[in-house]
Amino acid sequence: MKTLRSISPKQIKLPYIFGDNAIEIHSYEGLIYYFFNYWMDALEAIDSQELYSFILHELELENKAAMLKKMLESKIENENILLEFFEDSELLDMEEFVFLKSEIDKWSELPKEERYNCQGDKAFHNKRYQQALKHYKKAQSIVFSAKTEHNIGIAYLKMMFFKESEKALIKSIEHSSDINIKLSYIKLLKITNREEEALKYLDHVLATDNNDKLLVEKGKIYLLTGKFMEAYNSFSEAYSIERDIKTFVLMITSKLEYAADKAALLEIEALEGENFYLLKALYYEKNEEVQKAIDILEEGAAYLDNNDNINFQLSRLYRKNKQIIKAIGAVSKLSEAFRESDEVLYEMALIAKKAGNWKDYEEKIGQITSLWKRQIRERFS
Repeated sequence: MKTLRSISPKQIKLPYIFGDNAIEIHSYEGLIYYFFNYWMDALEAIDSQELYSFILHELELENKAAMLKKMLESKIENENILLEFFEDSELLDMEEFVFLKSEIDKWSELPKEERYNCQGDKAFHNKRYQQALKHYKKAQSIVFSAKTEHNIGIAYLKMMFFKESEKALIKSIEHSSDINIKLSYIKLLKITNREEEALKYLDHVLATDNNDKLLVEKGKIYLLTGKFMEAYNSFSEAYSIERDIKTFVLMITSKLEYAADKAALLEIEALEGENFYLLKALYYEKNEEVQKAIDILEEGAAYLDNNDNINFQLSRLYRKNKQIIKAIGAVSKLSEAFRESDEVLYEMALIAKKAGNWKDYEEKIGQITSLWKRQIRERFS
């Protein structure tokens, strides 16, 4: 896209606020840039009185406002209005325009309910759950779909509207045998602390469908409730069906919780990379050999070039072993993205507390609170 100075004749004091995104548009160029990158949103806004008024009164671009008004009065489809807007702006090069036209043309050929579903999926991906919900419900008003009803349930779940989520997920299950819908319902039961109900539901489904994914979920619930032998058995059964490395790691993790013995160590020796170092360290920790656990993690950190998961466990064990300087060093090696979790921030707070750095401790606790608040805002934005 070309970079040009603003053609708007004055400094904008009242920007155009783009719907649920709360994106502020301060120039015509900004408007075109936003339209290009979020053209599905643009299709909804292009025929609004607010956008017309912004172009006419705030941007003072009378010719472009008149062009928009004429197309709207002619009942031209929003897709064609948007393409005309791009062509008139001369801000897109030919390759960009052809690509966008191709995308919009494919979009135009979709049934209306599919368009709403696409918009819902995009909004969901961007964590705009209320917006996603609006689109999914529009799609359902045209034709019922178990998949769309499932998506409605998940959007409600993300927003922590558990009753509404459960109602939608149960309705979806009644119209579909899709395993992913059942897994979503189990997730809801777990989140709402209904582990026993989740286990009963899993037993009911597993009676007719001995699926490895369902068995993994059963194992995770047993892990959550401290029933480690039952967890191991569920993971083992799942692994016998589908030899997935993630399931094998869960299987060994659960075994170490109740039997950190030589047999478990032999199974760990068959692993490689991050899983090998983390589980071998856990084996030593469970056997109260913390220094050996630290040694194996230090070897892993050197071999895997400062792996985040390994450095995090190192920081925890250094703190446990009262090696605070080393704990601080391990935490400092964590990537910025990895630090953006309450678990890591809490570990950093505990290290600061052990070091007697109360200011840093309070700062980390404050960051955890801010993170929780941001996550809640994201659910409802």
